[in-house]
Amino acid sequence: MSQERQVKLLWLEGDQVVEIPAEFEFECDTVLLRKEGDRLTLEPVWRTPILRSRIGRKQRARGKTRAKA
Repeated sequence: MSQERQVKLLWLEGDQVVEIPAEFEFECDTVLLRKEGDRLTLEPVWRTPILRSRIGRKQRARGKTRAKA
């Protein structure tokens, strides 16, 4: 199921930034930013399969689930 939420754009040290609400948080420290026309897409970047496995266990423990990328 797709979710959406309207958020404000902010400026920080000359960069435009978006505060990501908690329900959209990423469990990784790096994301891929893609621009397609006027649309921006963020996708998690998993550095290793081990990290993905650890994060999956952490999410299950917190009651979260994630679809496989």
